[in-house]
Amino acid sequence: RFQALCAMVANLVAFLLTAVGSVAWLKCCETLADYDYLSSSVCRKFVHIGTGLIFMLFWPIFDNNEHACYWAAAIPGLITIRFLLIGMGVLKDEKTVKSMSRSGKASELLYGPLAYGIIFVLSTAVYWRTSPVGIAALTLLCVGDGFATLIGQHFNGPKLPYNSNKSIIGSLSFLVSSVLAGYFYLQLFIPFYTHSVAHLTRNLVIISLVAAGVESLPLGAWDNFAVFGTCIAISKLLGW
Repeated sequence: RFQALCAMVANLVAFLLTAVGSVAWLKCCETLADYDYLSSSVCRKFVHIGTGLIFMLFWPIFDNNEHACYWAAAIPGLITIRFLLIGMGVLKDEKTVKSMSRSGKASELLYGPLAYGIIFVLSTAVYWRTSPVGIAALTLLCVGDGFATLIGQHFNGPKLPYNSNKSIIGSLSFLVSSVLAGYFYLQLFIPFYTHSVAHLTRNLVIISLVAAGVESLPLGAWDNFAVFGTCIAISKLLGW
């Protein structure tokens, strides 16, 4: 019983520290957008990229017991519920709407930001740090998708022949950034895995390559779920 109490306290402290770090980044981006230091499109992608990376950096401080993943998953879960309430008009938060939507409409939070949050909760609760699948999925979602938009929209380049809204440089940015970020986090959590570094890296490159192809398709608001599903499917095929 004493050990269970210690584990609960450790997870509570980790929860609070992780929540502070994640929310601080979110509020920092919102403030920069509110004062027009960042455009709403750039702010969304800064949130997209930074929140996930910061969130995962705190994973090692959680306890090793079976409940730790749920403590961690509760953080994106609570943020996602907040987005849901703002999108439905139950809560009013103009800063969040300005920083997270393209058109300034609160209802936009019910699409991309909501999907982002749901995927985070599922990846954390189901796969956690003990499976490379969750790490791969979240780096694809945060870093790959984020940099694909940031680089693709801000550097002129040839468009993809099957999707005029996406560019070749954007897709390449997705691939390269996903592999680099994924490799860093897989190395961070390597003590939890039985696979070799070479095996992890090879699979990460394959998953990122396939996911980059899927992300380039004209899927609209479903692209986040499509990339997530692709990551899980390819991971299983590769033995993860």
